[in-house]
Amino acid sequence: MSKFVLRSYCFGYNDENFYVAGWQVGKIFDNREEAEATYRKLQVQYLSNLDLSEHEYVFDGEKAYLEKIDKWLFEKTGKHVFDGDYVDRDSNVHTQLSEDDLFEFGEFAGMHAYKLIEFDDEPVFYALYDPRDDDYVRFFDEDFEGPVYANSQDELNDLIAQQAYEMDWEAFGSLESLSDNPVLLQQLIDSSKGLNYNEGKKRLSVRDPRNSSAAGLNELLKEPIYQIREMNAGEIRKLENEMMEDMY
Repeated sequence: MSKFVLRSYCFGYNDENFYVAGWQVGKIFDNREEAEATYRKLQVQYLSNLDLSEHEYVFDGEKAYLEKIDKWLFEKTGKHVFDGDYVDRDSNVHTQLSEDDLFEFGEFAGMHAYKLIEFDDEPVFYALYDPRDDDYVRFFDEDFEGPVYANSQDELNDLIAQQAYEMDWEAFGSLESLSDNPVLLQQLIDSSKGLNYNEGKKRLSVRDPRNSSAAGLNELLKEPIYQIREMNAGEIRKLENEMMEDMY
């Protein structure tokens, strides 16, 4: 039987715009209709109070994205929101939309405070674990701290690529001592800008996982940079609560 998990986003503010600092597992549903109705209601509430000018997608948005949003809103309301990359802070014409259109706008623009995730069975999440620290990798923000995890390994791999500042890493030894397949490791080093191997010092270093194929490197190492651990919803909730408590 399918399960539905409502995940809420936690936002930070950098004096210019709001951005997603992390997320937390919310309510779990057995019924699709109830799950979708709850998700829709919460999204509409969020969008009704949203200041477009302070959303990260708008503040940092490319011209093509802003034009697409402006066109959609103009067709619905007859009013423009954007003048180039300038946003009229006093307009917020999206709040004049009906609930149906407002929900559709959030989906169209990719502006979410919640995400509804469907699982075929009991929910399983994938959390990033650092064996060097013997601890789970964390999102850090001024008012938020939580584990780096996702509902699929592909999504987690995307997060790993974004965690460059957390993943600076080096190891010492010959390639033969570091990997059971030193030839493939050498090929990966040669093709990845973020990897460096100093033959004299026998030091392999990761400068920037976004450019170093971190997942491929991890698979080749005898002692991996990180581990991916499966967790159920209860375990994720417990970990989230513990990390938030650590902040205070």
